[in-house]
Amino acid sequence: MGQRFRQIVRTHGARPALALPDGALTYAELDALSDKVAAHFLAAGLAHGRVLAIYAEKSALTYASMLAALKIGAPYVVLDTESPAVRLEKILERAKPVLIAADREFPLRGTTLVTFEALEAPIQPAGESDEASG
Repeated sequence: MGQRFRQIVRTHGARPALALPDGALTYAELDALSDKVAAHFLAAGLAHGRVLAIYAEKSALTYASMLAALKIGAPYVVLDTESPAVRLEKILERAKPVLIAADREFPLRGTTLVTFEALEAPIQPAGESDEASG
């Protein structure tokens, strides 16, 4: 899927790919954003064949996260932000994600969490601490 998307970008890069309330992105912009998100996911430990969970409302970063997972070769599951914690826990037990990407606080603990806010920051390899955060 990632390769097919790159073909679409080469052919239609300037065309609109997403039109959302938080803005519009062309195919080229979505491709670049998903590459950046993929780099963050890889640095956080996501790898080919490992599951990503996405806990977010529809946004450019949500779609970029889905595309990033496909580029990495990682299956993903989208979690409904309105679901009760008990349902989310059951989904996580079955899917066993190594990483959760979220646009808000996640109600459960135990899996590495990458916030959408962090996706907009410079990439930091897994295991390194941010001296500014203490």
